[in-house]
Amino acid sequence: MGYDTFSVYEYANVVRYKLDAKFEKVDSIVDEGVKAKVKAHLATYDNNPKVAFKSEHVVWINQEKGIAVRSVRCFTKRDELKPLRKNDQGKPIDFVKLGNNHHVSIYRDKSGRLRDDTVTFWDAVKRKQKRVPVIITNPRETWDELLDSGFDDQEILNDLPLSDWEYITSMQQNEMFIFGLPDEELQSAIHENDFGLISKHLYRVQSVSKNDFSFRHHLETKDDKAADKELKKSIRITSLKAMTGIKVKINNLGRIVKVGELPVVYQKRDVSSLSVI
Repeated sequence: MGYDTFSVYEYANVVRYKLDAKFEKVDSIVDEGVKAKVKAHLATYDNNPKVAFKSEHVVWINQEKGIAVRSVRCFTKRDELKPLRKNDQGKPIDFVKLGNNHHVSIYRDKSGRLRDDTVTFWDAVKRKQKRVPVIITNPRETWDELLDSGFDDQEILNDLPLSDWEYITSMQQNEMFIFGLPDEELQSAIHENDFGLISKHLYRVQSVSKNDFSFRHHLETKDDKAADKELKKSIRITSLKAMTGIKVKINNLGRIVKVGELPVVYQKRDVSSLSVI
């Protein structure tokens, strides 16, 4: 039995993107048929992606069969990716896209000032590869262990929180936070299984970056108005002082199994930098 042969003219890297209002890489779409459909759709909205790719404006491949474009694969520059591992021939096979944030940790320094530490996905991978905690919950202990072991990766050390910083909390996409419900009322709602009250105040982390945290109500999945007028569709916070949420852990049954501690920063509620959309 013979084997087919082929020639490789160029290696290209591709990344899958969600087709939403932020999408602007139309010319980089890999599939030419999909690209044509997306371009035609975009043209009907004056080539404005913020309007054309709203959730209610569906890009159809075949509307009769209900086949729509929800995400697309796009060519990307090689310098935007970092190899994770290599195959037997020494060629990289798995990549990480630079620029995406893994989480944000909030600390208090020795003067009482709040500090945030934004960790990219690539930085998180490097920490994991070097057996450094991805989320530093005890900076002093982590520094002591690394220095005692002779750890000398300056790139990682330079990105760690200072040893005298106190860890408060961390935020990662899709983690859950309670807003607008005092700690005592939250504890009472959990004890009494008042899931209706908890639900009204439960938000998931949508995106995180330095001094900019976005949360969406856990029942909201689209960018339209909330069905329940009493619910705040989403919350955006642009100051550490305005971060009043309480982190909670939800199990597979949808019940709260762990509530984060209520640090002093949450007790002094400064909402001047908090905007409700």
